Formats: sequence, structure tokens, C-alpha cells
Amino acid sequence: MKARCCSTISTLPTLRQAPPERPVSPIFPRTDTPGTAPLLPPWQKTPWWVPKADTSAIQTQRIETGILPRLFTGYTLHWGFVIAIVTVITILFILKKTTFGYRARMGGLNPRFAEYGGINSQRMMYGVLLLSGALAGSD
Repeated sequence: MKARCCSTISTLPTLRQAPPERPVSPIFPRTDTPGTAPLLPPWQKTPWWVPKADTSAIQTQRIETGILPRLFTGYTLHWGFVIAIVTVITILFILKKTTFGYRARMGGLNPRFAEYGGINSQRMMYGVLLLSGALAGSD
């Protein structure tokens, strides 16, 4: 009697089948087939005078270790989130409950009325601009 174990394996269909052929579209031509590059519209072609960019220089490095410790082990949430929430609450308090916040809102909503009320709106505008720049930080 013949062993049938090996003969059935060779008759099984392969698991990797060829992908189905996509229909050719006049609007979106296939660029993965050789010879279809000239069919691209002019806005998708790179002119000959534009130098080819080095893509390795564009990528930024990933920061593996952060400066701030994480809040919970196993999660990426760190103390920067808490600092951001406290900063938002502090700025909200300053803008809603202090005279600086009132003057800043007044100068931003209606500079002429602020000038009439005795507030230097230009000076207040630059002060708020400096404050927002300080909160945004730099590279």
C-alpha cells in the first residue's frame, strides 16, 4: 500500500495567489507597471531642473528617552500633560479674574474703546504677544 501523505501536499493550492488585475483608469494611471510614467499628468511629473531631494535629511530623530518621568508605567503619558493642564488653568484664571486679563480682552475685542478707557492697546497687544510666545517656547 502506498503512503498518501506526501502526494496530497503537492496537490494543495498555494496560499499566495496573484492579486487581481486592476482596471486601467484614464484619470489615475498605474505607475507600478513599467512604461506608464509618460502617461502621468504634468502636475505629477518632476521637472528636470528640480534637483532630487535627499529624503534621509528630512526625517527627524525619534526621542527615545524623555526628560519628564511618566505618570504610569506602561503608558506614554508623562508629567508634561499635568504641566499643560495647570498652565491652561493658570492662563484662564489670569484672563478672567485679573486686570491684566480684562485689559488684554478689552484691547483685543475693541482697541478704540480700550484707548478711550485709558488702556494703551498697542502696549497690551505686544505684552500678550510676548506672553504667548513665552508659553509656546522655542526649538
